[in-house]
Parts: sequence; C-alpha cells; structure tokens
Amino acid sequence: MEINRAVDSESFYIEYIHAFNGFLRLSKKEILVVAELLKENAKLNKESKDLLFETTIRKRIQSKLNMTVYNLNNYISSLKTKGILKEEHGILSINKKIIPEMVNGKATLKYNFIWRDTNK
Repeated sequence: MEINRAVDSESFYIEYIHAFNGFLRLSKKEILVVAELLKENAKLNKESKDLLFETTIRKRIQSKLNMTVYNLNNYISSLKTKGILKEEHGILSINKKIIPEMVNGKATLKYNFIWRDTNK
C-alpha cells in the first residue's frame, strides 16, 4: 500500500512524526519538540550537526513552542530516555533512524511487519 500526503514546510515534520508515532509513543508536546529539532537539524550542514543543541537553537525552539528552558530540558531528557535523542562521544544528536531521508522532495516511510507465530 502506498499513501501520498501533501504537506508544506511548516507541517512536514509534525505529519512525519505522527505517521509513526504509534511506535514512538510520544506526547503531543514531545512531537512538537522533535519536529522543531528536525527542522533545525535540516538547516545545519553535515559539519555543524553538533551545534543542534547550542543555546541559540534552544532559545529559538523555546520561543516557538512557548516554553521555559526547564520545560525544554525536561522534554530533551524524556526524549533521551525514549531513544529519540542519543549521546555519542559527548555530543547529543537526533537518532538517525527517525531523521527523514529526502529524495526529490519526498520522504518515504517504510514499515516492515515481522509476523511471529505465538501459537507454537
């Protein structure tokens, strides 16, 4: 089955996360935080991805989502616990598994359901 969904640049990341949130189990606010982090991540070039959690970007996210530094820190902590954010070599980043891969202006999600026969 293939489903096409038209989105704009403002709604893309929210729609993208909603598409597989059944697996992630994120709250509404966590979805918004991840969406903003993904937007900011897309703006950074490959060499500067470690700047994603710098003060300037955090403040932009806080302002956009109308939250305090403490609120954002709590969501970041929760997202680390859920495996959405990972720390490697002292650098916090978004788990590569949830970063959309854009090809010709499209992002594709692929689900593989592995059937387990529990009756054996």
